[in-house]
Amino acid sequence: MNDRMKTLQLKQFNYDYPVVLTYDQCKSGESQYGPWCLYGVEHNGEQQGLFAEEALHEQLQQYGKGSKLVIRRNQDDNGKLEWQVTLANGNIKPNSP
Repeated sequence: MNDRMKTLQLKQFNYDYPVVLTYDQCKSGESQYGPWCLYGVEHNGEQQGLFAEEALHEQLQQYGKGSKLVIRRNQDDNGKLEWQVTLANGNIKPNSP
């Protein structure tokens, strides 16, 4: 039996990934490849881990356990990548009106 947590891969561009954060903060450390930030999320009813690169981590760290978010990995026509994190209600920041 494999007890390892599944890892959520955000591979699709311009696609909404609805998640609920399951930790108040990420777990972090360093490996031979450099620093890492692991967020616990629930996606499609399943507990998963999400390794966030720096740009995504910058946005996710504003939220805490229980936050219902939509994560989107956008790519424009020129190939530029950008992360977009919004609350499930459509607000961009936790304290947005």
